[in-house]
Amino acid sequence: MQPEQAPFLPAWWAFDLAPYRPPVTLFATYTRYPYESLPPLELTRFRGDFHWLAGISSGVEAQMKAHQPDSAYDLKMQQTLQQLQNAGGALGVALPPEFSHFMGAPALQHQIPSCTACYFSLSDRPIPSPIGSGYLIRFLRDQQDCLMWYLYLNAQGDQCVVCADGDVGFMLEDAESGPHLDPEALQGINYCAPSFEVFLYRFWLENTIWFALNEGDSLTAEMRVYLGHYQTSGSTPQ
Repeated sequence: MQPEQAPFLPAWWAFDLAPYRPPVTLFATYTRYPYESLPPLELTRFRGDFHWLAGISSGVEAQMKAHQPDSAYDLKMQQTLQQLQNAGGALGVALPPEFSHFMGAPALQHQIPSCTACYFSLSDRPIPSPIGSGYLIRFLRDQQDCLMWYLYLNAQGDQCVVCADGDVGFMLEDAESGPHLDPEALQGINYCAPSFEVFLYRFWLENTIWFALNEGDSLTAEMRVYLGHYQTSGSTPQ
């Protein structure tokens, strides 16, 4: 689902990639960057098998081990994924195969580093989206719950990824009249990728770039191309 087709306003919530992409406020963990300011991606390369996922450097791997869940958590995720698949089936909402594959594979998840200690965390059921005629499924959250990322699905099979500055499920439980949020709260839910795999790729690439810039690792050709976009266009936070 492209931005113009989605019911959410587009934006990219992320950390800075200084000096290429500066933050709007010093010492802020995340900035909301205009979606149109992002480096374009070749969407035809994404085919659902995560072939682009390369191993992380030994230094980054060592840092990430302190934040990786244990085998008990991985098992719980497997059980939650089964609950989610069953609940989605009852609603007539099928999970995309690549989503089920990735969320059921801890080895793949461990290859996605996070400089802000985000971790994969599945909701056990789809929740009605407060906007649009679909459902939201949480799959990633910031360690301090500053941000959460959701897969948006509808009965037609359309998907996109949205980022929210809070737990949408909790906010909806507080609502008095069904899946409804006030306009101010809706402003904090933003479209950020046309599909689950595209989101993961950009999230993975930006995190590996951050570690390279801040830990002294070499930039790959792929990273240089991505950062080169900001050298010519810049990025203005919202």
